[in-house]
Amino acid sequence: RKSKVKVSILTEKKPMGTAGSLSLLPPDISSPITVINGDVISEIDLDALSNFHIENNNAITLCAATYKIKIPFGVISFNEDNEYKGMEEKPVINKYILSGIYSLEKDILHLINKRNFSMPDLIIKADSLGKKIGIFPIYESWKDLGSIKELNLAKKNAN
Repeated sequence: RKSKVKVSILTEKKPMGTAGSLSLLPPDISSPITVINGDVISEIDLDALSNFHIENNNAITLCAATYKIKIPFGVISFNEDNEYKGMEEKPVINKYILSGIYSLEKDILHLINKRNFSMPDLIIKADSLGKKIGIFPIYESWKDLGSIKELNLAKKNAN
């Protein structure tokens, strides 16, 4: 890629959680810090993410991917008296989800107070302290390979 982003990989001796592993960063790290979970593949524009994060003065920027769930049945709605109100045949539900890609200011790292700390823990703690959290929707390709099924599908599609 043509990005000017410097990439460093952290290796944990034992699982620390995504945010917990950030405690391994050297103290002189520069902001913003982009975190990408190891089981995520995306063509996200990292320069655009960094610019968005800085321009919006966010403490944390969460990248949001769209996720579709197709319900293979008709979905019915009814009122509190159990009277039929309507039906939707095999609907598709679209939701924004945490993509496993984040941009953080380095001063947010002081909120990590234990070695096993998840990114949702960090987000909740930052939010409770009134830190500004922005959302950066991903329109580029994004894939989570966190399951054997998804990994095998990605391998198949790569060939």
